[in-house]
Amino acid sequence: MRSLLPIVVLSLGLSLPANARPTRRTCLRTCAPLIAACHDAGAKRRYCRRIVLRTCRRSGLEACQRSTTTTTPGSTTTTIESSTTTTLPIDRTVNGCNRARATDLRQETAVTVRTEGFDYAPECIRVVPGTPVTFTTTSFVTFPLVGGELGVPEPASPFGQVTTGWKATFTIFEPGVYGYYSTPWWIFRMYGAVIVEPTG
Repeated sequence: MRSLLPIVVLSLGLSLPANARPTRRTCLRTCAPLIAACHDAGAKRRYCRRIVLRTCRRSGLEACQRSTTTTTPGSTTTTIESSTTTTLPIDRTVNGCNRARATDLRQETAVTVRTEGFDYAPECIRVVPGTPVTFTTTSFVTFPLVGGELGVPEPASPFGQVTTGWKATFTIFEPGVYGYYSTPWWIFRMYGAVIVEPTG
């Protein structure tokens, strides 16, 4: 339950009790790689420091844990075709996405989800089975793509974990709701879902 604390704190807008909050100095030391990665992704260092410190102080040091993968980014495209049956009901809300909130792209033959700052655009989409969905970013090393719900990877997700390159394409045939997020940036609301459903 302790590892889910940042999820609960962020999703409910609550903060840790004052006596349980890490000090500013501890946050700066522990979150230094996260602040540097934020700055390397193009944000101003002052902004990165402020937002990461605020999240660390409110949510705890777990919010600053991140993978230290140093893979050199490439420009390869990964195509994964999935017919997995481990899906969620279409009416379920995943990562803040549901049918009512999602952008309906079921008439499109291919869809692209772009990384814009610390957000996906569009983040919640509806597509028909068999539609190629391409994720593009400056680098999956900086903005890793992970299949799952808000910081909890789903091993059976068709998205898996993409940590190299700048472009990945997924074709999902099984109807369902497929959540994704970027680690560690999901704490800044960098997440979404692909809702696969037939038209009509």
